[in-house]
Amino acid sequence: MLRNNINTNWEFIKLPQVKFEENSDISAIDWSEAQELCLPHTWYKDGEAYDGCAAYRKNLTLEIKNTEEKENPCFYLEFEGVEQRCRVYVNGKLAGSHQGSYATFRIQIPEEASQGKEIEVEVLVDNTKTQELAPMFGDFTVFGGIYRNVNLISADKISFDYMYYGTNGVIVRSKVVDGEGILELEPHVTKDAYENAQITYELTSPDGEVVASATSKATENASIKVSAPKLWDGKDKAAIYSLKAQLQIDSKVYDETTIKTGFKTVKIDSEEGLFLNGRHYRLRGVAKHQDFGDSYNAVSTQQIDRDFELIEEIGANSVRLSHYQHPQYTYDICDKKGLLVWAEVPMLKLTRNEKLFESTCDQLRELILQNIHHPSIYCWGIQNEIAMFRDDSFMHELCHKFSDLVHELDPNRYSAGANLFSVKAKSEMNEVSDIVGYNLYFGWYYGKMPDYIDYLDNLHNTKPYVPYGISEYGVDTNIALHSEEPAVKDYSEEYQSLFHETVYRIFEDKKYLWGSYVWNMFDFSSGIRNEGGIKARNLKGLVTVDRQTRKDAFYYYKSKWSDAKTLHICSKRFEKRDRDVINIKVYTTENEATLYVNDQEVSKELNNGNATILFENVKLSNGVNNIRVTSGSLEDTCTFEKVNEAVESYKLPEQAGGPVKNWFLADDDLVKEGFLSVKNRADEILGEPEAAKVLKEFAPDLYKVMTEQDVIPLGLDLISILERGLGNMKAEEKSAAIKKINSKLNEIVDKY
Repeated sequence: MLRNNINTNWEFIKLPQVKFEENSDISAIDWSEAQELCLPHTWYKDGEAYDGCAAYRKNLTLEIKNTEEKENPCFYLEFEGVEQRCRVYVNGKLAGSHQGSYATFRIQIPEEASQGKEIEVEVLVDNTKTQELAPMFGDFTVFGGIYRNVNLISADKISFDYMYYGTNGVIVRSKVVDGEGILELEPHVTKDAYENAQITYELTSPDGEVVASATSKATENASIKVSAPKLWDGKDKAAIYSLKAQLQIDSKVYDETTIKTGFKTVKIDSEEGLFLNGRHYRLRGVAKHQDFGDSYNAVSTQQIDRDFELIEEIGANSVRLSHYQHPQYTYDICDKKGLLVWAEVPMLKLTRNEKLFESTCDQLRELILQNIHHPSIYCWGIQNEIAMFRDDSFMHELCHKFSDLVHELDPNRYSAGANLFSVKAKSEMNEVSDIVGYNLYFGWYYGKMPDYIDYLDNLHNTKPYVPYGISEYGVDTNIALHSEEPAVKDYSEEYQSLFHETVYRIFEDKKYLWGSYVWNMFDFSSGIRNEGGIKARNLKGLVTVDRQTRKDAFYYYKSKWSDAKTLHICSKRFEKRDRDVINIKVYTTENEATLYVNDQEVSKELNNGNATILFENVKLSNGVNNIRVTSGSLEDTCTFEKVNEAVESYKLPEQAGGPVKNWFLADDDLVKEGFLSVKNRADEILGEPEAAKVLKEFAPDLYKVMTEQDVIPLGLDLISILERGLGNMKAEEKSAAIKKINSKLNEIVDKY
């Protein structure tokens, strides 16, 4: 098989008048206004989101290089990612189609078209969300476009089956049993290879030595065993083997493929956490989306490299590749760098729609079969926060089926699910996958930071046999915003730092957790957001979306996780200070540091055991103050300018997409100890018949939507839903309505 990249010289045009479902005639497209471009490409721009159809076109010469021995060539168009549905036409005729934004797929060029050498390829693409295809919901942007590479593959008719779920035709399952490495090999070949063909397998060690081989019929599974294999053992110990498979008839090689793989064991215990190759291995993880700055999802390998340079710098040992299949290049990097990977499908909202279930199963098959050989992957994520709208028994049933499919395709890895805080400890959602992560945002969306302590203990104590971890936690921050007294929802860099240094320490104390994932490593695009002073952006990253700025919290984790010596002064961007005395905080790996102000030594302080040194009550002189902190050979500097008045630009203006505030209701007017209130979650209100009756009486239209449609997240506080659901009322009317509902709820005992 040969693969040639064909990213150059494409034409592109938007087709707002075309509906994908209507099977529009491709010949009717007017290409006169088309734009010339190269792939990868997305049509998305900030403030210019487009949901609909578009078309790409390219004239292509079918060339076979160095394949004179192939008497019966076949050609395939390989698409590494198209968002999110497409139909592919060759010379005006439909050659194939695909749905799902994130997996590799191939279209075989019809034999009659390949005879002429010159072909025209047209691709109709649609990124409109549909109820039949995941993701149909999510806090990230579906950009649209042919946003990954397109390649031309040439092979003989006698070849591995390149149409088998986008794989290279050999499924490699690895395991370690009693110290012996075993590769179970499942080949898929074209029909022309069914008779007389055989496959010779050859395994090469990380040192370049051939250590095992096998030969079997092309239609039969095979296995290879390696005594005392070098294990893929995490960072700096990522031993990677290379499997070469040759398809032959009478010693003539018709096709060949090479697959990188490795051997490891992962055990996750509900009391003691995760063990990699028998040793305890606490996951220090970050999650990431695939978009990058103004490239959005059409990223280059250099940009992916930049992501992993930063992930390596921070010292993480695991990555949650959210919330969908990422490029093969990304999994390859994780293999090489020894990063354990949580891989997942884009299941963020599950309904009773049968086609949605079936298409998600297809995406799960593609994810697993295309990536099963990667030693970095330790689990397959089957859902993320699907109980946001309601926790229903039909979800449990379908998720059990997703998990069963994981075990059928890959018996050697775990299925995983990510629940949110509204999923109760007793819920069966905590048993539909082998391991469970919780996406928790105490101290941001709800509650206070210390609430993690009792909440996690309750989860563990209620079902002590379930292996729990933290799959998301974090807060949004805009690096332009700062506060001397950081508080929830001020979007300041100081609050993000305070949150992480407080919350991560709680996680460290919970020995039963197998690990945690910061949400998120990088700011990312989300068209549904307008907060923190920046539109269309989730700002929870430790690094800005352009990867240019590490936020202070980045250095907290670097000091906790990395082997590199670190000394970082926080709040450097908070340069202008209106106070005579301030605190100066440092994140560091060192035990002690010394503070100098204007070259005068002020104090020496010790590390508090949480990678933090705090210099309290530091006096500033009028004007510019030169700050220097040292520890051994380490030094960091900044300047703080003493000013007379607070700088307003450090605060978030209300009109700049600030947090939604209950400006017309005070919290102490709402909550009556021991009774329900509008501060309870909506699912709790609906789950109590008397409370549901109150809502039905005073907000009948909203009640109908909440009980009959899956469009409102029922895990939210009822007041958050009322503020939006009563949006047509004047402020005074809305306030009165909410207070009336709350007073009635205050008469009902809170059983939760």
